[in-house]
Amino acid sequence: MAVTDESYGVSIRVAAERLGISEGAIRQRIRRRTLDTQRLNGRTYVLLPPSRDDRHEPSYTGVPSAVTPNPEQQLELIRDTLLMPLIQQNQQAQATIAEQATTIGRLEERVTTLRQHIEQLEDEQRSPRFARITVDERQALEARMQTLEDQHTRPSPSQRSWWRFWGRS
Repeated sequence: MAVTDESYGVSIRVAAERLGISEGAIRQRIRRRTLDTQRLNGRTYVLLPPSRDDRHEPSYTGVPSAVTPNPEQQLELIRDTLLMPLIQQNQQAQATIAEQATTIGRLEERVTTLRQHIEQLEDEQRSPRFARITVDERQALEARMQTLEDQHTRPSPSQRSWWRFWGRS
């Protein structure tokens, strides 16, 4: 069934009364998609064309009619259509803010830890252990290292093989 501008939403109970069938039959037609529906704030409204008896009701505008003879129903309708979505949005925004505050707290802790680590590294770099050596000192160290390498690569007489003793000339 196509939705026209003349259609309006009614509850499942009212739709069952108007069509002369049970509420279960209405629900089956909704499942089979032979009746058009609209969900609004967790409620399902069946979209029916206005009958000849319902000409006094306004055409469907996407929101159930806000004018009802019972003030309690009218307050409930206002609460469901206007207030509840705002409350839900507010709760979602508060949850998001709480998540973001937690994330910001963790990030601030991490930044503090990293700053302390950087300060430690800078202090270590300034210590005498990391002081730069002069060119003369470097050359002296390289000469000493070369001497030590030569001593380890050239075998001493006591380290020569036993058979070389007989091959001495």
